[in-house]
Amino acid sequence: MQDNLKNLHTNSYHSFRKYLDEVYYVHAKTPVIPLSLGYPISKVFPLPNQVLEKLNPFEKNGTEKIRPGYGWEAGSQPLRETILKFENTRHSTHYTLENICMTAGGSYGINRVMEHLFCQMKSDKNEVLIVAPTFYRMLNRFEEYAIVKNYFTQRINLFQPTVRDLEKLDLSRTRAIFICNPTNPGYNYVHKKNLQDLIEFLNKKKIYLIIDEVGDNFFHSVYFRYPKHIQSKYVIRICSSSKAYQLAEYRLGYIIADSHFIGTKTNGFVKLIGDDMGNPPLAANDAWQYILESETEWISEGRINSRNEYQKATKTNEINARNKCNLVIESLQKSYYVTDIIIPDASFNVTFQWKSKRIFSDFEFFKQLLQSKHVSLVPCSGFGFDAKQNYMRLTFAVPDDVLQKGLLNILEFLDEIN
Repeated sequence: MQDNLKNLHTNSYHSFRKYLDEVYYVHAKTPVIPLSLGYPISKVFPLPNQVLEKLNPFEKNGTEKIRPGYGWEAGSQPLRETILKFENTRHSTHYTLENICMTAGGSYGINRVMEHLFCQMKSDKNEVLIVAPTFYRMLNRFEEYAIVKNYFTQRINLFQPTVRDLEKLDLSRTRAIFICNPTNPGYNYVHKKNLQDLIEFLNKKKIYLIIDEVGDNFFHSVYFRYPKHIQSKYVIRICSSSKAYQLAEYRLGYIIADSHFIGTKTNGFVKLIGDDMGNPPLAANDAWQYILESETEWISEGRINSRNEYQKATKTNEINARNKCNLVIESLQKSYYVTDIIIPDASFNVTFQWKSKRIFSDFEFFKQLLQSKHVSLVPCSGFGFDAKQNYMRLTFAVPDDVLQKGLLNILEFLDEIN
Protein backbone atom coordinates (compact mmCIF):
# COMPACT_ATOMS: atom_id res chain seq x y z
CA MET A 1 0.00 0.00 0.00
CA GLN A 2 2.84 2.43 0.84
CA ASP A 3 4.21 2.17 -2.73
CA ASN A 4 1.29 4.06 -4.24
CA LEU A 5 0.73 7.00 -1.90
CA LYS A 6 1.64 10.04 -3.98
CA ASN A 7 -1.85 10.55 -5.39
CA LEU A 8 -3.80 8.66 -2.73
CA HIS A 9 -5.69 11.77 -1.59
CA THR A 10 -6.75 12.66 -5.14
CA ASN A 11 -7.68 9.11 -6.15
CA SER A 12 -9.63 8.51 -2.93
CA TYR A 13 -11.52 11.77 -3.31
CA HIS A 14 -12.59 10.86 -6.85
CA SER A 15 -13.54 7.34 -5.74
CA PHE A 16 -15.86 8.79 -3.14
CA ARG A 17 -17.37 11.23 -5.63
CA LYS A 18 -17.93 8.36 -8.07
CA TYR A 19 -19.79 6.43 -5.36
CA LEU A 20 -21.95 9.49 -4.59
CA ASP A 21 -22.84 10.02 -8.24
CA GLU A 22 -23.86 6.39 -8.66
CA VAL A 23 -26.00 6.15 -5.53
CA TYR A 24 -27.77 9.43 -6.25
CA TYR A 25 -28.53 8.30 -9.80
CA VAL A 26 -30.02 4.96 -8.71
CA HIS A 27 -31.84 6.48 -5.71
CA ALA A 28 -33.56 8.92 -8.07
CA LYS A 29 -35.15 6.00 -9.96
CA THR A 30 -35.88 3.42 -7.26
CA PRO A 31 -36.03 3.20 -3.42
CA VAL A 32 -32.69 2.34 -1.84
CA ILE A 33 -31.90 0.84 1.57
CA PRO A 34 -29.53 3.61 2.74
CA LEU A 35 -26.79 1.90 4.73
CA SER A 36 -24.22 4.39 3.43
CA LEU A 37 -25.44 7.71 4.78
CA GLY A 38 -22.83 8.21 7.48
CA TYR A 39 -25.45 10.13 9.45
CA PRO A 40 -28.52 9.05 11.50
CA ILE A 41 -31.85 9.08 9.72
CA SER A 42 -34.17 11.51 11.51
CA LYS A 43 -35.90 10.09 14.63
CA VAL A 44 -33.77 6.91 14.76
CA PHE A 45 -31.92 8.43 17.72
CA PRO A 46 -34.54 11.04 18.75
CA LEU A 47 -33.56 14.33 20.32
CA PRO A 48 -35.42 15.18 23.54
CA ASN A 49 -38.21 17.75 23.49
CA GLN A 50 -36.08 20.27 25.42
CA VAL A 51 -33.62 20.41 22.51
CA LEU A 52 -36.37 20.57 19.89
CA GLU A 53 -38.07 23.40 21.80
CA LYS A 54 -34.86 25.43 21.70
CA LEU A 55 -34.59 24.83 17.95
CA ASN A 56 -38.16 26.06 17.47
CA PRO A 57 -38.12 29.73 16.28
CA PHE A 58 -41.43 30.40 18.07
CA GLU A 59 -42.36 30.76 21.73
CA LYS A 60 -45.08 28.51 23.15
CA ASN A 61 -47.59 31.35 22.70
CA GLY A 62 -46.76 31.52 18.98
CA THR A 63 -44.73 34.73 19.05
CA GLU A 64 -41.33 34.92 17.43
CA LYS A 65 -38.29 34.26 19.63
CA ILE A 66 -35.59 36.92 19.81
CA ARG A 67 -33.02 36.13 17.13
CA PRO A 68 -29.29 36.72 17.68
CA GLY A 69 -28.39 38.60 14.47
CA TYR A 70 -24.65 39.33 14.23
CA GLY A 71 -22.10 38.27 16.81
CA TRP A 72 -18.48 37.91 17.89
CA GLU A 73 -15.74 36.91 15.44
CA ALA A 74 -14.83 33.98 17.72
CA GLY A 75 -18.46 32.95 18.18
CA SER A 76 -20.99 33.25 20.98
CA GLN A 77 -19.19 33.81 24.28
CA PRO A 78 -21.85 32.04 26.40
CA LEU A 79 -21.59 28.99 24.15
CA ARG A 80 -17.79 29.10 24.17
CA GLU A 81 -17.80 29.26 27.97
CA THR A 82 -20.10 26.24 28.08
CA ILE A 83 -17.86 24.33 25.66
CA LEU A 84 -14.80 25.11 27.78
CA LYS A 85 -16.48 23.81 30.94
CA PHE A 86 -17.49 20.67 29.04
CA GLU A 87 -13.99 20.13 27.61
CA ASN A 88 -12.21 20.77 30.90
CA THR A 89 -14.57 18.51 32.83
CA ARG A 90 -14.30 15.70 30.31
CA HIS A 91 -10.54 15.78 29.69
CA SER A 92 -9.21 17.38 32.90
CA THR A 93 -7.73 20.19 30.82
CA HIS A 94 -7.37 23.90 31.62
CA TYR A 95 -8.56 25.57 28.43
CA THR A 96 -9.63 29.23 28.51
CA LEU A 97 -11.55 31.44 26.09
CA GLU A 98 -8.21 32.21 24.41
CA ASN A 99 -8.05 28.56 23.28
CA ILE A 100 -11.34 28.33 21.37
CA CYS A 101 -12.94 29.72 18.23
CA MET A 102 -16.29 28.69 16.77
CA THR A 103 -16.52 27.68 13.10
CA ALA A 104 -19.18 26.84 10.54
CA GLY A 105 -18.92 23.08 11.05
CA GLY A 106 -16.02 20.65 10.88
CA SER A 107 -15.10 20.71 7.18
CA TYR A 108 -15.06 24.52 7.09
CA GLY A 109 -12.93 24.49 10.23
CA ILE A 110 -10.43 22.06 8.69
CA ASN A 111 -9.91 24.28 5.66
CA ARG A 112 -9.52 27.44 7.73
CA VAL A 113 -6.98 25.68 9.97
CA MET A 114 -4.98 24.70 6.90
CA GLU A 115 -5.21 28.22 5.44
CA HIS A 116 -4.05 29.86 8.66
CA LEU A 117 -1.30 27.34 9.36
CA PHE A 118 0.23 27.27 5.88
CA CYS A 119 -0.67 30.65 4.36
CA GLN A 120 -0.62 33.06 7.30
CA MET A 121 1.81 31.59 9.85
CA LYS A 122 5.25 31.87 8.29
CA SER A 123 7.36 28.70 8.09
CA ASP A 124 9.84 27.03 5.74
CA LYS A 125 7.91 23.77 6.18
CA ASN A 126 5.26 23.29 3.50
CA GLU A 127 4.07 19.67 3.78
CA VAL A 128 1.05 18.11 5.47
CA LEU A 129 0.99 14.38 6.17
CA ILE A 130 -2.45 12.77 6.01
CA VAL A 131 -2.75 9.57 8.02
CA ALA A 132 -4.93 7.12 6.11
CA PRO A 133 -7.45 5.62 5.93
CA THR A 134 -9.45 8.79 6.40
CA PHE A 135 -12.40 10.74 5.01
CA TYR A 136 -10.63 12.20 1.97
CA ARG A 137 -13.90 13.71 0.74
CA MET A 138 -13.38 16.62 3.15
CA LEU A 139 -9.65 17.04 2.50
CA ASN A 140 -9.70 17.81 -1.21
CA ARG A 141 -8.64 21.43 -0.75
CA PHE A 142 -5.48 20.58 1.21
CA GLU A 143 -3.43 20.88 -1.99
CA GLU A 144 -4.37 24.57 -2.18
CA TYR A 145 -2.45 25.19 1.03
CA ALA A 146 0.35 22.64 1.22
CA ILE A 147 2.20 19.77 -0.43
CA VAL A 148 0.19 16.70 0.52
CA LYS A 149 1.85 13.47 1.61
CA ASN A 150 -0.01 10.31 2.70
CA TYR A 151 0.76 7.46 5.05
CA PHE A 152 -1.42 4.35 5.20
CA THR A 153 -1.50 2.71 8.63
CA GLN A 154 -1.69 -0.99 9.48
CA ARG A 155 -4.71 -3.15 10.25
CA ILE A 156 -2.81 -4.77 13.14
CA ASN A 157 -2.77 -1.33 14.83
CA LEU A 158 -6.47 -0.70 14.07
CA PHE A 159 -5.31 1.78 11.40
CA GLN A 160 -3.83 4.08 14.05
CA PRO A 161 -0.52 5.93 13.59
CA THR A 162 2.37 5.16 15.89
CA VAL A 163 5.69 6.87 16.62
CA ARG A 164 7.39 3.83 15.09
CA ASP A 165 5.50 4.54 11.85
CA LEU A 166 6.51 8.20 11.81
CA GLU A 167 10.15 7.52 12.62
CA LYS A 168 10.44 5.75 9.25
CA LEU A 169 9.34 8.86 7.34
CA ASP A 170 11.15 11.99 6.23
CA LEU A 171 9.41 14.70 8.26
CA SER A 172 11.96 17.44 7.65
CA ARG A 173 9.46 19.51 5.61
CA THR A 174 6.34 18.47 7.53
CA ARG A 175 4.40 21.32 9.11
CA ALA A 176 1.38 19.28 10.26
CA ILE A 177 0.02 15.74 10.52
CA PHE A 178 -3.70 15.12 10.14
CA ILE A 179 -5.50 12.26 11.91
CA CYS A 180 -9.07 11.32 12.80
CA ASN A 181 -9.95 10.32 16.36
CA PRO A 182 -11.78 8.05 16.34
CA THR A 183 -10.46 6.70 13.08
CA ASN A 184 -12.56 6.78 9.93
CA PRO A 185 -13.95 4.41 8.67
CA GLY A 186 -13.04 2.05 11.55
CA TYR A 187 -14.12 4.37 14.40
CA ASN A 188 -11.53 3.21 16.92
CA TYR A 189 -10.08 5.70 19.38
CA VAL A 190 -6.33 6.21 19.25
CA HIS A 191 -4.91 4.47 22.32
CA LYS A 192 -4.06 7.01 25.03
CA LYS A 193 -0.45 5.91 25.47
CA ASN A 194 0.00 5.89 21.71
CA LEU A 195 -1.49 9.39 21.43
CA GLN A 196 0.64 10.71 24.28
CA ASP A 197 3.78 9.33 22.60
CA LEU A 198 2.75 10.92 19.28
CA ILE A 199 2.23 14.33 20.89
CA GLU A 200 5.59 14.20 22.68
CA PHE A 201 7.36 13.07 19.49
CA LEU A 202 5.78 15.82 17.36
CA ASN A 203 6.30 18.51 19.99
CA LYS A 204 10.04 17.90 19.85
CA LYS A 205 9.94 18.38 16.07
CA LYS A 206 7.55 21.37 16.31
CA ILE A 207 5.05 19.59 14.05
CA TYR A 208 1.36 20.30 14.54
CA LEU A 209 -1.03 17.42 15.15
CA ILE A 210 -4.46 18.25 13.67
CA ILE A 211 -7.15 15.98 15.12
CA ASP A 212 -10.56 15.65 13.48
CA GLU A 213 -12.98 14.52 16.22
CA VAL A 214 -16.22 14.56 14.22
CA GLY A 215 -16.73 10.80 14.80
CA ASP A 216 -16.60 11.17 18.59
CA ASN A 217 -20.15 10.06 19.45
CA PHE A 218 -22.45 7.15 20.40
CA PHE A 219 -19.97 5.32 22.63
CA HIS A 220 -20.09 1.52 22.51
CA SER A 221 -17.61 0.82 25.29
CA VAL A 222 -15.68 3.24 27.51
CA TYR A 223 -16.41 6.97 27.43
CA PHE A 224 -13.30 8.46 25.81
CA ARG A 225 -11.07 10.95 27.62
CA TYR A 226 -7.79 12.38 26.37
CA PRO A 227 -4.43 12.07 28.16
CA LYS A 228 -3.10 15.22 29.84
CA HIS A 229 -0.75 15.99 26.94
CA ILE A 230 -3.69 16.89 24.69
CA GLN A 231 -3.43 20.53 25.80
CA SER A 232 -0.24 21.16 23.87
CA LYS A 233 1.12 24.06 21.83
CA TYR A 234 1.22 21.82 18.75
CA VAL A 235 -2.21 20.15 19.00
CA ILE A 236 -5.18 21.54 17.06
CA ARG A 237 -8.54 19.86 17.68
CA ILE A 238 -11.52 20.12 15.30
CA CYS A 239 -14.91 19.42 16.86
CA SER A 240 -18.47 19.53 15.53
CA SER A 241 -22.07 19.24 16.68
CA SER A 242 -23.10 17.51 13.44
CA LYS A 243 -22.96 13.83 14.34
CA ALA A 244 -22.55 13.81 18.11
CA TYR A 245 -25.62 15.98 18.65
CA GLN A 246 -27.39 15.53 15.29
CA LEU A 247 -27.29 19.24 14.42
CA ALA A 248 -25.61 18.93 11.01
CA GLU A 249 -27.93 21.34 9.21
CA TYR A 250 -26.83 24.18 11.52
CA ARG A 251 -23.12 23.86 10.61
CA LEU A 252 -21.76 24.32 14.13
CA GLY A 253 -18.22 23.48 15.17
CA TYR A 254 -15.20 24.76 17.05
CA ILE A 255 -11.42 24.70 17.05
CA ILE A 256 -9.43 24.21 20.25
CA ALA A 257 -5.75 25.09 20.06
CA ASP A 258 -2.95 27.09 21.66
CA SER A 259 -3.78 30.77 22.22
CA HIS A 260 -1.00 31.82 19.83
CA PHE A 261 -2.76 29.93 17.02
CA ILE A 262 -6.28 31.09 17.96
CA GLY A 263 -5.35 34.77 18.29
CA THR A 264 -7.88 37.60 18.59
CA LYS A 265 -10.17 39.62 16.36
CA THR A 266 -7.11 41.54 15.15
CA ASN A 267 -4.80 38.58 14.49
CA GLY A 268 -4.60 34.81 14.18
CA PHE A 269 -7.33 32.27 13.46
CA VAL A 270 -10.11 34.42 14.95
CA LYS A 271 -9.26 37.27 12.57
CA LEU A 272 -9.34 34.84 9.63
CA ILE A 273 -12.84 33.69 10.62
CA GLY A 274 -14.00 37.27 11.07
CA ASP A 275 -12.58 38.36 7.72
CA ASP A 276 -14.02 35.30 5.99
CA MET A 277 -17.60 35.27 7.31
CA GLY A 278 -18.06 38.03 9.87
CA ASN A 279 -18.98 35.63 12.65
CA PRO A 280 -19.67 31.88 12.99
CA PRO A 281 -23.32 30.71 12.92
CA LEU A 282 -25.44 31.72 15.90
CA ALA A 283 -28.46 29.58 14.99
CA ALA A 284 -29.11 26.65 17.37
CA ASN A 285 -26.51 27.94 19.83
CA ASP A 286 -29.06 27.77 22.69
CA ALA A 287 -29.82 24.14 21.88
CA TRP A 288 -26.15 23.16 21.77
CA GLN A 289 -25.48 25.07 24.97
CA TYR A 290 -28.25 23.16 26.76
CA ILE A 291 -26.88 19.86 25.43
CA LEU A 292 -23.34 20.59 26.61
CA GLU A 293 -24.51 21.81 30.02
CA SER A 294 -26.38 18.51 30.41
CA GLU A 295 -23.34 16.53 29.22
CA THR A 296 -21.03 18.36 31.63
CA GLU A 297 -23.29 17.69 34.60
CA TRP A 298 -23.55 14.05 33.57
CA ILE A 299 -19.78 13.62 33.15
CA SER A 300 -19.08 15.18 36.55
CA GLU A 301 -21.25 12.47 38.11
CA GLY A 302 -19.51 9.64 36.28
CA ARG A 303 -22.08 9.53 33.44
CA ILE A 304 -24.03 6.92 35.41
CA ASN A 305 -27.33 8.31 36.68
CA SER A 306 -29.29 10.15 34.00
CA ARG A 307 -31.32 12.96 35.58
CA ASN A 308 -32.73 15.30 32.94
CA GLU A 309 -34.50 14.45 29.69
CA TYR A 310 -31.40 14.97 27.54
CA GLN A 311 -29.34 12.55 29.62
CA LYS A 312 -32.11 9.96 29.59
CA ALA A 313 -32.58 10.26 25.83
CA THR A 314 -28.83 10.05 25.20
CA LYS A 315 -28.48 6.95 27.36
CA THR A 316 -31.37 5.32 25.47
CA ASN A 317 -29.87 6.30 22.11
CA GLU A 318 -26.45 4.92 23.03
CA ILE A 319 -28.00 1.58 24.09
CA ASN A 320 -30.00 1.52 20.86
CA ALA A 321 -26.85 2.24 18.82
CA ARG A 322 -24.95 -0.48 20.67
CA ASN A 323 -27.72 -3.00 19.94
CA LYS A 324 -27.77 -2.05 16.26
CA CYS A 325 -23.99 -2.35 16.09
CA ASN A 326 -24.11 -5.82 17.68
CA LEU A 327 -26.83 -6.89 15.24
CA VAL A 328 -24.64 -5.88 12.29
CA ILE A 329 -21.59 -7.66 13.66
CA GLU A 330 -23.50 -10.84 14.52
CA SER A 331 -25.17 -10.89 11.10
CA LEU A 332 -21.91 -10.39 9.18
CA GLN A 333 -20.18 -13.05 11.25
CA LYS A 334 -22.67 -15.59 9.91
CA SER A 335 -21.25 -15.27 6.40
CA TYR A 336 -18.24 -17.33 5.37
CA TYR A 337 -17.52 -14.63 2.81
CA VAL A 338 -16.97 -11.86 5.37
CA THR A 339 -13.26 -12.07 6.18
CA ASP A 340 -12.75 -9.13 8.54
CA ILE A 341 -14.91 -6.87 10.72
CA ILE A 342 -13.48 -3.76 12.38
CA ILE A 343 -15.28 -3.53 15.73
CA PRO A 344 -15.92 0.19 16.39
CA ASP A 345 -15.49 1.99 19.70
CA ALA A 346 -17.99 4.68 18.77
CA SER A 347 -20.26 6.21 16.12
CA PHE A 348 -22.83 4.40 13.95
CA ASN A 349 -20.78 2.60 11.30
CA VAL A 350 -19.20 -0.84 10.90
CA THR A 351 -16.49 -1.54 8.34
CA PHE A 352 -16.05 -5.06 7.00
CA GLN A 353 -14.08 -6.98 4.37
CA TRP A 354 -15.54 -9.56 1.98
CA LYS A 355 -14.33 -12.07 -0.58
CA SER A 356 -15.83 -13.27 -3.84
CA LYS A 357 -15.05 -15.56 -6.75
CA ARG A 358 -16.73 -13.20 -9.22
CA ILE A 359 -16.23 -9.62 -8.01
CA PHE A 360 -12.78 -8.18 -7.44
CA SER A 361 -13.17 -4.54 -6.37
CA ASP A 362 -15.13 -2.64 -3.73
CA PHE A 363 -16.77 -0.34 -6.27
CA GLU A 364 -18.03 -3.23 -8.38
CA PHE A 365 -19.39 -4.85 -5.20
CA PHE A 366 -21.13 -1.60 -4.28
CA LYS A 367 -22.56 -1.13 -7.77
CA GLN A 368 -23.91 -4.66 -8.17
CA LEU A 369 -25.33 -4.73 -4.63
CA LEU A 370 -27.06 -1.42 -5.32
CA GLN A 371 -28.50 -2.54 -8.64
CA SER A 372 -29.58 -6.06 -7.67
CA LYS A 373 -30.51 -5.69 -3.99
CA HIS A 374 -31.10 -1.93 -3.73
CA VAL A 375 -28.73 -1.65 -0.77
CA SER A 376 -26.15 1.12 -0.61
CA LEU A 377 -22.81 0.74 1.20
CA VAL A 378 -19.69 2.91 0.96
CA PRO A 379 -16.71 1.40 -0.89
CA CYS A 380 -13.67 2.11 1.26
CA SER A 381 -11.45 3.04 -1.67
CA GLY A 382 -12.98 6.46 -0.95
CA PHE A 383 -11.10 6.41 2.38
CA GLY A 384 -7.75 5.37 0.92
CA PHE A 385 -8.03 1.57 0.82
CA ASP A 386 -6.97 -0.28 -2.29
CA ALA A 387 -10.20 -1.16 -4.10
CA LYS A 388 -9.02 -4.80 -4.26
CA GLN A 389 -8.83 -5.00 -0.47
CA ASN A 390 -12.64 -5.23 -0.57
CA TYR A 391 -13.59 -3.16 2.48
CA MET A 392 -17.05 -1.57 2.81
CA ARG A 393 -18.52 0.81 5.37
CA LEU A 394 -22.06 0.18 6.63
CA THR A 395 -24.12 2.79 8.51
CA PHE A 396 -26.61 1.25 10.96
CA ALA A 397 -28.31 4.51 12.04
CA VAL A 398 -31.56 3.54 10.29
CA PRO A 399 -34.87 2.05 11.52
CA ASP A 400 -34.59 -1.56 12.71
CA ASP A 401 -36.73 -3.02 9.94
CA VAL A 402 -34.66 -1.21 7.29
CA LEU A 403 -31.42 -2.43 8.86
CA GLN A 404 -32.62 -6.04 9.09
CA LYS A 405 -33.79 -6.03 5.48
CA GLY A 406 -30.50 -4.51 4.35
CA LEU A 407 -28.42 -7.08 6.23
CA LEU A 408 -30.50 -9.94 4.81
CA ASN A 409 -29.97 -8.61 1.28
CA ILE A 410 -26.22 -8.25 1.84
CA LEU A 411 -25.89 -11.85 3.07
CA GLU A 412 -27.94 -13.11 0.10
CA PHE A 413 -25.75 -11.11 -2.26
CA LEU A 414 -22.55 -12.53 -0.76
CA ASP A 415 -23.86 -16.04 -1.36
CA GLU A 416 -24.85 -15.19 -4.93
CA ILE A 417 -21.42 -13.84 -5.94
CA ASN A 418 -19.56 -16.93 -4.68
